[in-house]
Amino acid sequence: MSDPVPHPNEGLEDDLATRAANRMKKKSPAKPSSNVSSKSVGGEVPMRYSDRKQDTCQPRAPGDTGRSGPVARERFSNLQRPSANSAQTHRCCGRADAAPPTPFASSRIDHVSIQVNDLQRSIDFYRKVFGLEILNQDEPNEIVRMGTTRIIVSLHHKGPTGIVDHFAIAVDDFDRESAMQSLAALGLTAEQNLDYGFYVRDPEGIPVQMVAS
Repeated sequence: MSDPVPHPNEGLEDDLATRAANRMKKKSPAKPSSNVSSKSVGGEVPMRYSDRKQDTCQPRAPGDTGRSGPVARERFSNLQRPSANSAQTHRCCGRADAAPPTPFASSRIDHVSIQVNDLQRSIDFYRKVFGLEILNQDEPNEIVRMGTTRIIVSLHHKGPTGIVDHFAIAVDDFDRESAMQSLAALGLTAEQNLDYGFYVRDPEGIPVQMVAS
């Protein structure tokens, strides 16, 4: 008996399946980089972290927390809007730009003035506790100024007692006439009297004396 004649299509299906599998391997997309998320929003490919680090540094004004959304807007809605001349802080590095120039260069608190009930008792306190000594005094007006190398506290026997009636800020290159003009340009009025010396009142009405540094 003769051997059966093989069918002309025998083995063809296996060969076609192998070729199709090879074509699929060649066409399959490469595995995405670990820096890129496989998910996208709105059809857009997310920005890689390395790209985000190169974003332009944008300054942030005082009061701007960098937050957005209704919660943040409600929480910070009462903050005063900064002026165009306010110093700004950069979002990326926290570096602050230089503040605009002011008419006065203030270096330190010069002294604090206190109205006291018992002048000698207060003198003894500041001498024994802080080592201050009397540097000068105005006996007719019962004012004693104490300190070390410069005045730190001024004691005034005057009512109402137990209050800080004013404090003084030392100003570099202080000139009274120039200071009056600079304050007037800011809509402020400089005043002078025995108690506070040359001074201007702050928004709360507190006398702030200005003295040469």
